[in-house]
Order: sequence, then C-alpha cells, then structure tokens
Amino acid sequence: MDNDLRQVILDAAYELARERPADQIGYADIARKANVHWTTVRRHLGPREHLRSLLRAEQASTGMELNDTRSRILTAAERVFAEKGYSGSSLDDVAAAAGLTKGAVYWHFASKSDLFLSILERNVFEHVRLLPNEFEAIAESDNRPQAVVAWLRTELERLTADRSQAMLFFEFVSSTRDEAVEMSMREVRQRALAEALPLIESLQRRGLLTDAVDPATIGRMVLALFDGLTLAWIVDAEHMNPTASVDALARLLLQGMAGPLLNQENGGNQRDTSTES
Repeated sequence: MDNDLRQVILDAAYELARERPADQIGYADIARKANVHWTTVRRHLGPREHLRSLLRAEQASTGMELNDTRSRILTAAERVFAEKGYSGSSLDDVAAAAGLTKGAVYWHFASKSDLFLSILERNVFEHVRLLPNEFEAIAESDNRPQAVVAWLRTELERLTADRSQAMLFFEFVSSTRDEAVEMSMREVRQRALAEALPLIESLQRRGLLTDAVDPATIGRMVLALFDGLTLAWIVDAEHMNPTASVDALARLLLQGMAGPLLNQENGGNQRDTSTES
C-alpha cells in the first residue's frame, strides 16, 4: 500500500514536471495534485534537493524543455483558434491539442486572451526580425520600384495566405472589451513600430524616402494600409484581391495620389482654367 501511495505521489510530481521548471515545484504543489498532505510527499520523496534532482532527471529523460512546452502550447493554440474561432475555443481545447494538462497551459499563460496576445506577439516579431534585410535589399537593388513591388507582394501574400487566420485577428480585436487587453495590443504594435523606425529613418537619410513626413507616421500608415487591405479582402474576397492589384498599390504607396487635385497652390482653391476658352 505504501508503494502504491509513493507511485501516486511520483505520478503527480512527474505530471507537474511536464508543466513547469523543477525549481518551481514544491511539496505543496505535489500534495495538491496527489490529494495528500505535504508531509507525506516529503516522507516519500525526501529532502528538497533530492526532490529537485528527481524532477530534473524526469525532465531530462523525456527531453522536455519548458521553452519547448510554451512553443508547443502556442502552436496548438494557433491551430485551435483557427479551427474554432477565438470565442469558440477554450484552454481545455488548447491543452488537449498540445497533449498537456490545463495546468500546464495556465502555468505559462494567465488567460485565453493572454495566450492569444502571445501568439500575436510571436508572429509580429518573427516578421519584424526580417525587415532589416528586406529593407536593405530594396535600398541596394538596381531597380528599387520593382523591389518595392516584390516586397509588397510578399507582404500581401503573407497576410492573405490563410483567411481563417486573418479573420481570427479581427474577431479578437472586435470581441475584446478588456482595457488591459487593448493596452497589451497597443504595446505590441508600438514595439513593432519602434523596431521599424530606425529602418525608415535610415531610408530617409539616404534620400530613398521622403523626409517631409515623420518616420512614425510613415510606419503607422503602412500598418494601416495592410490592416485595411486585409479587412477588405475578408469582407469581399471576390472583388478585393490585394495580390492581384499589387502593381497599382505599389504606385499609390510610392507616389501617393499626386495630381492637379492635390498639387494646386493655396490649398487647392484655385480653379484650373487651362481648358477654358
């Protein structure tokens, strides 16, 4: 009977070892999981350092790294959210998809919104890390307009590659009413913009972008362009295909809407009489 109880305690300890670092698992944690008193855990598993060694050995034997666990949860959550939508998903669904306990998910993420924001942050900064090389390739290109078109096409293809993923982002944005979540989303975008600003400033110094507009405004407008195009594609994919009109979009991005309407002096109040007799 004593051996059976020890096995129950060990199973509880090993389950926790799949959820969190060994040095953050105590007698009380194992006791709650095994439904016994903490002194019973200590009696069966020995001194604290012995417990730590036991847990680390278990983690090493399974090849489990806690960072791997977090990535596993993020990958599973991305799949679950895409399949069921944000509102229709639960942390139980995510745990099942990741092959982990719900406790493991809660150890890494405080809530479903925290988990979604972590996915958003991971995806945003994986992309931001590519920008320096992409911007430099445009700057060094022998045909910069075509290089911009190629970059814009790649960006739009990435944004419209998976309609369910694009819809998921807008569903999350429209469904949340939590001020803390809204603040977290703003912080992610602001940090991403902060990463891009030195690149925009560099292009301005080299005379490759206008310096008549401050870098932050350029960055925000490009982000807004991508957000708007993605939303328009979601709403009306048949008539709004960003990748099909990438050349025209690139011209607008590079040249704006310059013309007589916007180029007249005195705020555009002068009337063009060139065609009048």
